Amino acid sequence: GTLLYQWLSPIWEKAPQMLDRARLANQGLSGTLRIGYLATQHINTDCAQHIAVFEEKYKNIHVSIQYENFNNLLDKLRSGALDIAISTTFDVQQRADLAYQEFVRVQNHLVMPGAYTPKRLELKTMEKPTLADFADETFLTVADSESNCITPLLLHSCAQAGFTPQLLPAPNFETLLLWLEMGRGIFALNEEHMIYTSDKIRVFSLPEFPPITLSIVWLKQTENPCVSLLVGELPKL
Repeated sequence: GTLLYQWLSPIWEKAPQMLDRARLANQGLSGTLRIGYLATQHINTDCAQHIAVFEEKYKNIHVSIQYENFNNLLDKLRSGALDIAISTTFDVQQRADLAYQEFVRVQNHLVMPGAYTPKRLELKTMEKPTLADFADETFLTVADSESNCITPLLLHSCAQAGFTPQLLPAPNFETLLLWLEMGRGIFALNEEHMIYTSDKIRVFSLPEFPPITLSIVWLKQTENPCVSLLVGELPKL
């Protein structure tokens, strides 16, 4: 009896605290929230502010955030390594196992690096070209294994402009960006992209490339109650 008392006393003393923490965790008021953000993007200012407000409001929830590329982002979400992903809406809206909520709109622009020599040299100095003016140029894209949405969207925009583009598919998005910097082609990127900090690119605002949205994404069957708390804090478009 004495031995049992000595062993069990610390447990009984901590039991109320442990039960309180379990109740908080069950309500989503404490725990861990792991967020993956689309690599090569600057974190959107509004998104960063909302996460900061969330952390201040729920001080017992530890929030971690890290960059992941297109494929890893959703793979880690499905494996449970991430609780939430922040990605482009077009890449997640057709996936039956995922739920998403759009929260910010960003503009797309056609980007031409300084290393790229256009077939139509006058594009270097044209003030207001249209997408049709780029019909002879090489457009970069990514393999379907990386994202099966980017190429169809590009083809749709070019079809609206009256031409079928010459495509150069990269095996992944990181390689596409390398090829872009090397001048192997041109590509449409949203304005949150890190490449916009370079003074070696020219940006074309074209009506054929409308704004896109970023979404907060989670598994429909998630067991982490912190997810619904963060989703509820973010504004809807």
